[in-house]
Amino acid sequence: MFTSINPATGAPGESYPELTGDEIETRIARAEATFREWRLTDVATRAALLEKIAEQFDANAHRLAEIATREM
Repeated sequence: MFTSINPATGAPGESYPELTGDEIETRIARAEATFREWRLTDVATRAALLEKIAEQFDANAHRLAEIATREM
């Protein structure tokens, strides 16, 4: 497990499972395949999706700021 540490207090934060080499390779292959698909996506579709992502960031700004503060 990988555990993040709050640098201000030294307190442990969230824990995440470590990936094996095979799991990493699988995720890299999936990312490459997704990129090959994504690059064919038209600009209007990309813009609409990025707008939805931005809306989610805005909706979760407080929670995301708390996480970033604990881990920075």
